[in-house]
Amino acid sequence: MAKPESADRGEGPSQTPSKRPSKGGEEKSRRASAPRDGKAKTHHNGRPRPPFSGSSSKQPGEVGASKIKAALRQTKRLLAKDKLSSDVRQEAERRLASLESDLARKESSEKERKNAERYHKVRFFERQKLVRQIKKVKKEMAEQPEKKRKKLEAELREKRVLLNYVLHYPTAVKYVALFPSSGESPLVKPAEGAPDSEQSRRARQTHESAMAVRQKVEAGMNDGSLSQEPEMELERRASEETSNSVTKRLRLDMNESKDAESEVREKKRKRGQAGALQSGMVPAGGSGGIEGDDFFATGSDDE
Repeated sequence: MAKPESADRGEGPSQTPSKRPSKGGEEKSRRASAPRDGKAKTHHNGRPRPPFSGSSSKQPGEVGASKIKAALRQTKRLLAKDKLSSDVRQEAERRLASLESDLARKESSEKERKNAERYHKVRFFERQKLVRQIKKVKKEMAEQPEKKRKKLEAELREKRVLLNYVLHYPTAVKYVALFPSSGESPLVKPAEGAPDSEQSRRARQTHESAMAVRQKVEAGMNDGSLSQEPEMELERRASEETSNSVTKRLRLDMNESKDAESEVREKKRKRGQAGALQSGMVPAGGSGGIEGDDFFATGSDDE
């Protein structure tokens, strides 16, 4: 009786092969582990570096809200224990208060950042509109005699208050637009005899929020903490940004011109070397030596 081939080779009994993962699973894991640029990122010791999972808004070294919440949960679990020494409990309570304060500050800054991004466009358009209106009023004042300027001065003052309203509106709360796409301005008080509906309640709340910010802005202009001419402040800021950008561009142009000059000099040097080789002034070897010298030519020896 013929022996099996595995027995002739001295191998053990055949075993059932282990279940291999599916091809689709291997492909997904390979794509997930491979970096996008095709190069594996490693630490200085050669070990693979895990991918960065932080958000783009977080600054380097800044602790995120998720880590603060995790530390809060850990501290609360520690305080929930019955057998805890007084000094450890006191330290944990101080840590709990500090973490709660850090979390509130982090959430507040995150809310301000989101509001600034969300209402940036509408605030930009309202700022541009108010700047144009201020220029128009100032032009009319220059054309009118001094006796007829009082009304225009009051209008100019109101436009400047509104411009400061747009510039210094608190980012911690929802922005109330001065020029809504539909309806009246939020600074206009709603009618008293309107029916008590959800829309009327919302209109009253919007009016109160806008008027509270406007009153703070006007008080700041009166005590000098805010600019009396915000349009001039915007012009100065724009001119400073323009001068900085021009200075930066000039530096870049100077560096580029220096690089171009050095490149031209290098090309001239190479052309000079090529011309010297063609005219025979420099040996083909480049630096002389015995190579190509007639002194060691065959048949030149008299002996």
